[in-house]
Amino acid sequence: MTPAPGRTPAFTASAGLHDDAVIVRAIGELDLAAAPILREQVERIWALPEVAVLIMDLSELTFCDSTGLSVLVAALRRSRERGTRFLLAGVGGRLARILALTGLDEAFTRYPDVTTALQAAAGRSAQRDGDRASGPDAAPAGAP
Repeated sequence: MTPAPGRTPAFTASAGLHDDAVIVRAIGELDLAAAPILREQVERIWALPEVAVLIMDLSELTFCDSTGLSVLVAALRRSRERGTRFLLAGVGGRLARILALTGLDEAFTRYPDVTTALQAAAGRSAQRDGDRASGPDAAPAGAP
């Protein structure tokens, strides 16, 4: 569906390649109506022969309901099955709170922004001065 002229859609998702990482950028409200858009974008990525790193840029996400969370969890599971490193970037505000309340913050590796996630994916040390990475794959504070 095309939005009215001068009006932005409620949700968009796009993907791009940066070295060996695929970055999916989600913008807007990720809800029941928008979840299929993100799911389709991620399915296109799984059609690629090999993806070393998948970074989900959520810095411009303004809302996420349980349906949106289920898409993120499904992407995490699929990435583990394929041996793809799955990173979230730009998680903040309500989404960070929802992840904490549901316990999902422990499941996802999160970085404050895409640049930091790319550095971590490349094996470089992530910034830890207040915006420390979190999740099972994140380096502990004080690690090189």
